[in-house]
Amino acid sequence: MYGSNEEPVCFRRDCEAVAIPSGEAVILPKGVQGTLIQALGGSFTVYVDGNLYRIGGNDADAIGKEPIESPNLPARRIRRRRREACMGPDVATASILKFR
Repeated sequence: MYGSNEEPVCFRRDCEAVAIPSGEAVILPKGVQGTLIQALGGSFTVYVDGNLYRIGGNDADAIGKEPIESPNLPARRIRRRRREACMGPDVATASILKFR
């Protein structure tokens, strides 16, 4: 599972991670060795003992990288009725007309 852009890493401290694809939260202990597979979107993917884990950008220092702040996205206001949000506009409109 090694490629040209991958690099070895050794965890400098205990680090919170999320197992891929299960989504299970784990702690990768200090001293564990692995491979940095990807750095994208403010997080890192590492390969450790046959498993993939997502490391948040704020924990980048645990693998010797500069911490990355999560992007601060502007809040969006959703202006749909709940029924439309759950069913989509066509189904919601049809059900409203049906019950009138």
